[in-house]
Amino acid sequence: MTDRLLPRAAALAAAAVVAAAGLAMPAQVGAAGSLDLRATYDAAAVIDYAGGRMSVDSTASVSNPGSAAVHRLVFNLVPLRIGDAVVEAVTVNGLAATHDADDQSLTVVLPTALVAGGQAQVRVRYSADLSPSPADGHGYFRKVDGIIVAARWIPWLSRPVEFDRPTIGNPFVTASAAQVDVTLTSERSLVYATSGQRVGVSADGLTQTFVAHNVRDFNFAAAPDYQQASTQVGGKTITLYYRDLPAERVLELAERAFAYYADMVGDYSWPALTIGESVTPKALESPALVWIPASTRGARVTYLVSHEIAHEWFYGAVGSDQAAEPFADEALAEFLTRTVTGTMRASRCPDDTLDRSIYEYTDACYFETVYVQGALYLDAYRRDVGDAAFWRGVRDYYAAFRFGMGGTRQLLDALDAASGRDGARHAARFPRLYPDDPTPSGGPTPTVGPSPNPESLTFGAVARLWWFGVIVE
Repeated sequence: MTDRLLPRAAALAAAAVVAAAGLAMPAQVGAAGSLDLRATYDAAAVIDYAGGRMSVDSTASVSNPGSAAVHRLVFNLVPLRIGDAVVEAVTVNGLAATHDADDQSLTVVLPTALVAGGQAQVRVRYSADLSPSPADGHGYFRKVDGIIVAARWIPWLSRPVEFDRPTIGNPFVTASAAQVDVTLTSERSLVYATSGQRVGVSADGLTQTFVAHNVRDFNFAAAPDYQQASTQVGGKTITLYYRDLPAERVLELAERAFAYYADMVGDYSWPALTIGESVTPKALESPALVWIPASTRGARVTYLVSHEIAHEWFYGAVGSDQAAEPFADEALAEFLTRTVTGTMRASRCPDDTLDRSIYEYTDACYFETVYVQGALYLDAYRRDVGDAAFWRGVRDYYAAFRFGMGGTRQLLDALDAASGRDGARHAARFPRLYPDDPTPSGGPTPTVGPSPNPESLTFGAVARLWWFGVIVE
């Protein structure tokens, strides 16, 4: 139906209603990036604990702060890729919306475009299976040994990002939401470790509600038999939900790392920090929440607790495109980790550029390049410009991009501004970010250690053994 088929008064009335709702008519599919939009989320999950399945009903309240109309939205939703998710319905302001699920992205075509300053309620209902296999290799959405872990289960504004990659890099990019409300219901009483604070529980204990502010995802772990242990650091509560992890040691390490990062970088951004024991192949960061695998012991406890908590500052508070620019969060988190633990070491791989995506490194050398060489690069920069200028740059970067989206160039620019150094020094290791400076003017050149004996372990074996807890240093 078009305006010319309506009586004039009715047409004007319809247009007024559409405009008041923040929508434009007619609409055509556009390609505006969803990362530039703003959203809050209200998600409810019904968890079939015995059956290992979740049914989710989530509403994103999306607003367009830009100047151009938006015709479609892209949401990240990991269960599409690893949970055999079935999208049952998608509506926009109560109207059925065309949608397409591809890889880990859900694209929603708006019935009418979201104009500048407009708002839309996007509701998504889906069901998905929690993987029962400890060997599925992902660990983002599973139930193993009685513990449920769910990451990236709320449809969250993003851009299309390929899930499969040759490395251990995180294939995600999401912006912070001012508020996220979550309701979790199960047929049996569960103890939840979440990114939010619990604000309600039903009389029978089967339904619990949580709220989080200024977070870029909302993950959780759950088990019926979690124990709890807590400590206080600078007025903030750190709570460990655990079954097998060495609780006293984990909390001791968490206290040390938390206090150091807050002192050197800036205040922690949320009321509390939760550490959840997981049955996953890797640890994982989330705003106000980290997962530590149940099997973690020895030096791996020191490393993983320190590294994942560092991500609360860089990834959690200061966001970045983890898929396209892993240096921005992983190198900086690794630098903080190896500084607080005193474990800075040479890389086991040859020097490489540091501004590539997670898809462009090899499994063999991704960690040794982005994490270890990245940390060495930052440490060499610190030694070159001095502690005062370096840490001033880190603090300035944190303050400027807190709850926003930073990146590798933004980080390096902040360091250079604080030290008064020329950015051309970065060209050799970051040629894509500094294409107009083909030859650096000098700067830190991290030392790389000797390659491992090829007759003992391949680089790939080294990387895999490190990740699963055999090699730490």
